[in-house]
Amino acid sequence: MSKDESTKKENTFNKEECIKQKYIQDVFVGIVISDIKGPTTSQEFRIGFNRSVDLELGEVIAIIDEPRESVVYGIVEEIYNFEDVKDYVQKMMENNWDFTKNSLIKRTVLAFADITLLRRYSQNLKFDHALLGITPNQPVYRVGDEGLLQAFDLKREGVPIGVYALSSGQIIDDAVIRVDIPYLLGKEAAHVNVSGQSGFGKTAFVLFLLKSLYASMPKEDRVKVVIFNVKQDDLLWLDKDNDELTAEDKALYTMMGVPATAFDKVVFYGTDLYKKETKKFTLASLRPDVKKFYWSWNDVKNHIHFAIGPLEDWDDKQMQCLHIAQEQSLPDMNAAFNYAKLKSLDKTQTTPHYASWGRFARIIKGIYLNNKGLLRKSTPIPYDKIFKENDILVIDINEAYFTESTQRLIFGKIVDDLQHLHQEKKLNADFLIIVTDELSRYAAKTADENLRKVKEIIRGIAARGRSIQTPLFALEQFPSEIDDQILGNINTKVFTRTKQSELRNSLYAPYSGRVKFEMINLKKGYAFAENSQFPDLIKIRYPRPPCAQKDKGFSTKMVRPADEAAGADAVSDDDNAPSGDDSITDNMAALQ
Repeated sequence: MSKDESTKKENTFNKEECIKQKYIQDVFVGIVISDIKGPTTSQEFRIGFNRSVDLELGEVIAIIDEPRESVVYGIVEEIYNFEDVKDYVQKMMENNWDFTKNSLIKRTVLAFADITLLRRYSQNLKFDHALLGITPNQPVYRVGDEGLLQAFDLKREGVPIGVYALSSGQIIDDAVIRVDIPYLLGKEAAHVNVSGQSGFGKTAFVLFLLKSLYASMPKEDRVKVVIFNVKQDDLLWLDKDNDELTAEDKALYTMMGVPATAFDKVVFYGTDLYKKETKKFTLASLRPDVKKFYWSWNDVKNHIHFAIGPLEDWDDKQMQCLHIAQEQSLPDMNAAFNYAKLKSLDKTQTTPHYASWGRFARIIKGIYLNNKGLLRKSTPIPYDKIFKENDILVIDINEAYFTESTQRLIFGKIVDDLQHLHQEKKLNADFLIIVTDELSRYAAKTADENLRKVKEIIRGIAARGRSIQTPLFALEQFPSEIDDQILGNINTKVFTRTKQSELRNSLYAPYSGRVKFEMINLKKGYAFAENSQFPDLIKIRYPRPPCAQKDKGFSTKMVRPADEAAGADAVSDDDNAPSGDDSITDNMAALQ
């Protein structure tokens, strides 16, 4: 037997074998076409197809290239239908310019589609992933389940993030889209950002992803999660089953091998809100059984500048005052205020100037009065104990109760503390996932000095999170508003329905017109996923979260947060300032 005959016999890339291996379906679509003006290339080509096939935008097609022992996979970018007429004028003349009746001259309607290469697959390393010319006149088939995974270079192992969906929303059974753990949590790459309009399933996706992650991780890997609940109570019921799961949701969970049950080992923490009207402290959470935490001056002195409101006249001089105050052993906010007050009354004080100390004292006083429910005493969150007994810690910083500056203080301090504890291996965790909504509150492109320090923490996590295994899972309406260095380090991006105005940003320039059109019209439960392992964005279908997002038996009462724009000087005094020889209230007169 000659060498050529032996090679031909061993070549399994023929139609029958490709159908058997589920690389393709036994459905003929059309053929590769070309002409002088539109030749095929190694990455783009066209196919002519029978209109009865109902080819869809975003659908993957397959070409068997037997001579090169490979299957070529491409994705449909645009579909064209046309008649064999020279131009519109000819068509109108043929119908005597009369389009009022349904008696038009009919011609055969032809169809072709623009295809972009996804991948050439072969068991022969010479041809696998090779960029070779696409030969015209080759037959085109619908892709099979295994072929779909090959097209996007996916594996049967990894964390399920959804099921492959066509533009019509139809899913392909067993075509589960997975991401390798090292490309989701580190060390190869890390971080997830889920963006899109409110009400289109961003939070639902993150909750599903966390459940999928726990179902996929090796038992010996300790995965711990800290979640910041920023809006309403979407993230306050992780320990309760979702009784709104449909039959389709349950089928998706089964297909992906993920349990459709609530999370185990979850603990919830919140703090108090001081109400000036009643002069009482009330729970600042929509979940009544949260455990409480409070902070003293020593707890927050290295992070207190996170709480400075956007209208405060904070500059380098006040920062100097803060650095000096941080070096003092001051037990509470009252002592910190007294220290600043004495400095401001000392007319010989030149560096920083006594007037700078006066403004610093007023700002400290304002932060305290706006956050008396939080800044009361030292009862911090016992992180080491929590993560020995639990997998998930939820911190409630609901915008219904807290201003953005208070949210920054709580978020910035907790993330900074946890990051250091994790690096020191004091959290009983191999991976520490940080989940937050509204990432732009902490990581916006703005150069606002009040955001700078918090943003530096997020930048550090984004840059080093994959190596120290501290991935960030963020939710955001408009990713174009996120700091470029942070967004650039996020490996997995998930887009739910996106506003057209957002898609005009240069961030979306690499995406095809097909993808952007679909993004505008995505239904709830559908998204586009991007990951460094994928050659192109993948449209996915994902289920409702396994846990509840509302507690139907609990009546939520909204509370208006303190007025962010009022500033420290506008906060009125009351009789609940810290006790001591000189209270904040008693000593404010000296600074007026």
